[in-house]
This record gives sequence, structure tokens and C-alpha cells, in this order.
Amino acid sequence: MKLKENSINSYHIFMLPFECRKNGKVITNIRDIRKDIDSKKWQLKVLKIESSLDYNQYRYFYDNVRKAIYTYEDEDKQTVLNYTYKEKLDKYVIAVKDKEHEEEVVEEYELEIEQITLKMYATGVGIISFHLCNKKDGNEDDILKINEYGRRVYPQFLSEESPATKAVKSKFLADKLQIKFMDGSEDDFSIYDNISEVNRYRDYISRIIINLLGNEMFNCRCSSSGEETEKIEITPIIDDRMFTICWYGSPRMKYRPEEDQIYINSFKINEKGERKYNYLSDDFWYKFIFVDGKDKGCEDYEMTEELLKEHTYTRWINYGTLYGISRYSFVLLTTELCKDNQFLLSHLQTMYYEMVCLVLAQRASILSFSNRVTEITEGNFNQNSIDDIQNLRKDYINFINKIYFREVTAQEQGIELYDKIVQFCRIDRDIKDLEGEIDGLHQYVLLEEEREKRSREENTNALLAIITIITSLFAVPSFFTGFFSMDNFRGLSEKSFYELIIHPYVLLQLFYILSPGFIFLLLAIRYCLRKKILNGSKFLFSIIGILIFLYSILIIIYG
Repeated sequence: MKLKENSINSYHIFMLPFECRKNGKVITNIRDIRKDIDSKKWQLKVLKIESSLDYNQYRYFYDNVRKAIYTYEDEDKQTVLNYTYKEKLDKYVIAVKDKEHEEEVVEEYELEIEQITLKMYATGVGIISFHLCNKKDGNEDDILKINEYGRRVYPQFLSEESPATKAVKSKFLADKLQIKFMDGSEDDFSIYDNISEVNRYRDYISRIIINLLGNEMFNCRCSSSGEETEKIEITPIIDDRMFTICWYGSPRMKYRPEEDQIYINSFKINEKGERKYNYLSDDFWYKFIFVDGKDKGCEDYEMTEELLKEHTYTRWINYGTLYGISRYSFVLLTTELCKDNQFLLSHLQTMYYEMVCLVLAQRASILSFSNRVTEITEGNFNQNSIDDIQNLRKDYINFINKIYFREVTAQEQGIELYDKIVQFCRIDRDIKDLEGEIDGLHQYVLLEEEREKRSREENTNALLAIITIITSLFAVPSFFTGFFSMDNFRGLSEKSFYELIIHPYVLLQLFYILSPGFIFLLLAIRYCLRKKILNGSKFLFSIIGILIFLYSILIIIYG
């Protein structure tokens, strides 16, 4: 992406990972996803080298990794669909409520929208990203507020006072988010001030997200309705915060600063002769990495220093460049923008953005798989459960082979930065936990299938025994029918009704007539046993026992 000629104070990318479902099922078929995207709003972006930046990014990544970054012309190769928003772009507006001398003041930050992108992965997760350019507000407090308030898509908490969003808006949540080029794209989160609405839309997210994706095909998940819909239901897979990528050209950074200077990347030599950089105790740098808008999130000096040392990448610190990485941010602090460091911003917008997308897709996919495991284990085990588990294992194997990477580039700095992002997002740890969950679920399925197999064998044996008994029962009346002839029963018409119905010959004929009904009864009982409507085969044998007993009495009486 080329920079505009005007001066840039900061550059921000807000990225929302979300899960896609239709009728309660995660959508993992890339062709189905493509059909549901509104082509009037979104332009599919296939791999095409059109500039030196495109070429540099393409060559930066390994070949197998590119398949999880780019969309190809050949549909059979697709792991990810890349889209850009087609309509005219204007401003991303963040309205922030603040207090000044006990009076509530609303500050507005307007950022130019460079582009809005959408990535849809074959694991059922997507990432929508806002690429924003700040040319107006350049001091440190403004940058921190833009990052903190611009990334929230729903309230972190609600208070008991009225309105319920008052407290959260004074700390984390924007008073209003707006995309100026869209009608109805404003969201002041007032829906959360009505508790009855909150109960209905517990998984509601900012209206600007749904409007961008398209109300015709997308909506936020309605937790309490339980209604099936042909729309794609999306829900944030992590929390209320969009991941933040940010570059800031600070006047407090200097190329090769000397000792005892005030710059963030300057240093001091202590009594032990150790070099200690200023960034290890700089409040702004801590807030910038951990996206704190107002108050610093750690008030322990030693812990602050430990965290900053761990989360800062300092390879180019003497050149006035610091990278900061956390579980929800990737930030770059440099000297003020000039020709000598402009390439750093280009790298952030291209290679490092794609690197972060990969890790976010991995993290979101792991959480989505874990949700699916939980849903299966909480349900009743049946054939549908077996199908769900098989689909889960297939999707997980595709994820491991196509999206999860231990290394994405041969470039040394890229390896180190990627390792840090993976480390702080806890990808490797979560992968191991997820493998354990899926393996445990698979073992459970094997045990259940073995149990079902034994149960079927027992039912089959019982059925064979029943057939043997029925065959024996048929042998007895066959003998009597052959032994007696119709001549022995002349004059039946002269007998009374009672004498007629208890006559052995009449009973034998009735037995032949009713035998199919008995067999049907036995088969129905067997079906009930297999479907667990009746518990155990004892009930079945008790019925057979009663029938044999009654028939034996008849044979004794009339034999």
C-alpha cells in the first residue's frame, strides 16, 4: 500500500477475529463461504503481483505458508478467501467521553480509512480489518485513546447505575463508533442500556461490523431465540477487543541517542557498569504495548520492567526502532516518519500484518475447535455425535496441515517476531491441549462404538434364540395338525360357542393365524431394545416366557 503525500502521525489496523455458523454449525466449506459473501460490497482479491511491495511480501514467506495468505485462481487450492471493501471509503470516527473539571466532554478522532479487508478461512473463522491513517492527532495521549477506544466492539462490563454503559464508557468503551461512508453505520452501544435487549442479544457486536458484512447474509448470534436462520451468525471468538496493530513516529525516539538523554531509546550506565534503557521504565511505552488508554495497567516497578523487557523486540533500538508484542497488540515505535524509515511502515502494513493474521487465525481456530469439542461432549451420544466428531477430526487435520506453522519465513527478524507473537498468543500450548481434547473425544467414541457393537451382538443372539423357540413352537402344532384329520372333528358346528373356542383344533388354527402378530411383537420389542426405549433383554425374555407358559398349559389340558 502506498503512503499518501500528507504527513502521517500514526497508522492503525484494528482486526476482529470471529466465528461463522449457519443453523448452529460452523461453516468450514470454503465454497459455501464464498457463495454467502455479498459480491456487491466485497471484491475477491486473488494473488497478483502489481508492485514491488507485492513482490517483497510474496517472497518473504515460505511457499506452503503463502497458501494460507493468498487466494488463488484455482478454487481447489483455497485455504483462505481475501476480500477488500468495494464501496467508497471515508472516515472512521471514534467519539470518546472524558471528564474535564467535572464536566463530561466528548472528543472525536477522525481517521482516514485506507481500506477494509476481510479474510475467511476454511476453519470457519474470519478476520475483518480496518486499515486507518491518522493525520490530525499526534501526541501520545491521542494515540493511546485511539487504540483503546477504537478497538472495542461491545461493553466489557455493565454497571447497575443508569445508563448501564456509563461507567464502561468512561474507562474503555467509545461513546460512539461511526463509519461515515455508510448509512446507519453508527453505533453508540445504547442497546446495552436496556437489560431486556441485552438478554435477547447476549452475543451482539457493534452494528458497524454487521453493516459492513451485509445485513442480508450476516447477523450477530441471537443467544435466546433458538430460531434457525439461513443467515450466517457471527460472534467474536476472543473477547470485546479487536487486535491492534499500530505504528507511531514519536519525537521522543532518536537515531543513535547518547547516554543520559531523555529519549525512550536512550540509556544510562549504572554503578555496576550495566546499560539500562529508558524504555524499561517509560509509562507511554508500557501503555502503547498493552493498549492502555488512560491508566497504566501495572503499578509495580519491577514487574513493569520485567514485562517490558519480555515484550519488547530491541534489535534496532539504536536506529530509533522498537517493536512491542502482546496477546492483543503488535506495535512499532520509530522516529518521526521520513524517507529513511518509511519502509518500516510498509513492512508493518504488508508482511507483519499477514504474519499477525496467521497467528490470529490459528488462535481463533483453536478456540472454535475447543467450542465444538465442548458442544459434542455436552450432547447425547448418538450417530450424529459420531459424524460431528469425524468432521471435527477432519477439519482439525486440515488446520494443522494448512494454517498452523512453526515457522513462516527464512528471514531472521521475521523468525524472531513470529516466535514472539506465537509465544504471547500461547499457540503451541493451546495446540497441545486441543490435541488432548480431540484424542480424548476420539477414544470415547471408540469405547462407545465397542459398547454399541457388544449390545448389537447380544441383541442378535437374543433374536436367534427367539427364532429357535418360535421354530420349536411351530413344530408342536404341526405334529398335532398332521396327527388329527378333519374327520376327527366332524360335528364342530353342533358344538356350543364355548366348546368351539376351546377345541384343540380351533386353537391350533388360531395359533397359525396369530403367529405373524407374535413375531411382529417380538421384532418391535427388539427394536425398542436397540433404541434403548426398553432397558435390557430381560423384559424380552419375560414376554417369551409368559407366551411359552400359556401355550404349555393349553397343550397339557388338551394334549
